[in-house]
Amino acid sequence: MTRGRCVLGAGVLFAGALAAALAGCDSEQPGTAAVDEAAAGGHEMEQPLSGIAVDPRRQQLIGVTYGVVERRDMEQRIRAVGVVEYDESQLTDVSLKFDGWIETLYVNETGLLVQRGQELFELYSPDLVSTQQEYLTAFDHFERLKESGNLEAVEATRRLVDASAQRLEYWDIDPRHVRDLEASRTVLRALPVHSPATGYVIEKNVVEGTYMKAGHLLYRVANLDVVWVLADIYEYELPMVSVGQQVEVSLAYLPGETFRGTVAYIYPYLEASERTVKVRVQLPNPGHRLKQGMYADVVLAEERKAVRVVPRAAVLDSGTRQVVFAALDDGRFEPRPVTLGARFDDYHEILSGVEEGERIVTSGNFLLDSESQLASGMKQMEH
Repeated sequence: MTRGRCVLGAGVLFAGALAAALAGCDSEQPGTAAVDEAAAGGHEMEQPLSGIAVDPRRQQLIGVTYGVVERRDMEQRIRAVGVVEYDESQLTDVSLKFDGWIETLYVNETGLLVQRGQELFELYSPDLVSTQQEYLTAFDHFERLKESGNLEAVEATRRLVDASAQRLEYWDIDPRHVRDLEASRTVLRALPVHSPATGYVIEKNVVEGTYMKAGHLLYRVANLDVVWVLADIYEYELPMVSVGQQVEVSLAYLPGETFRGTVAYIYPYLEASERTVKVRVQLPNPGHRLKQGMYADVVLAEERKAVRVVPRAAVLDSGTRQVVFAALDDGRFEPRPVTLGARFDDYHEILSGVEEGERIVTSGNFLLDSESQLASGMKQMEH
């Protein structure tokens, strides 16, 4: 038997090529008759002007499958990792506006929940004692002069009472203690200091007997009714994120539960090392189950919109060009440069390059691309 000439088309699977080589191409294989005929006639196989031609058997070897360019209602979803943080607008610092000594400490642990108006400690301050005495003296004098009929003296004394009361108010002394002072006519050596907000004590810098100067931070209180989740969004995802966008948050320690919030702020700077931007999600925290420092899975969803899409596997992306193979008649395939839009879970939006309803290749396109480039190179060599 005469040994036939072996012609192996570029892009055939390596396994198929190796099997053909080992067989020595002894017999003519289906689908290669045109190649052998062209070779016997001393002519190279002519490629179509538009794309490449691949017979059905070789398509099967390559593993070519097809899809269709279609219009779908798609929802853009961005997934990110976030960290639960305190809502900075709900943090309250407790400090003094005068010097004094801490005598009795009622809230002596971090992590405790305190209510607005709850007593935190009692404080002795010489300035506070002298101001109480001034107020009490002025108030007693005012009470005596009210019946005298001397309106000028009554008014002057009333102004002294108001000035002393205002100083106590500026020092954040609870008005109830001023009323107690008027009722008892007794100066209190140590006055209770109350919490200005409801929340958890996350910082404590005070012990009994400590001398504290004005302005020194005693407690920091955090309200956990609302928390922040700070998520890192990649640079290319930023056009799909906007303030007010709906967000779903889930945590590993609460499987099956989803918390819903909104994008409250997009930070105006980029983390250069990671090419990410922080996005702040504001999240209600019922039951205070979300704790500062917890990791969270964040999903940002855009509105559904009808777009022209192809399966992601259909797009060959080299970084400098994006190509989709259109399946034409008679087993021909044409590489089409495309412009991509948004990326979805399993699809790419197509802005240009292929039209809705066109048949395209969804697998085997890598080998088709190799054969297309080889055929193009051979044509250039011929000329």
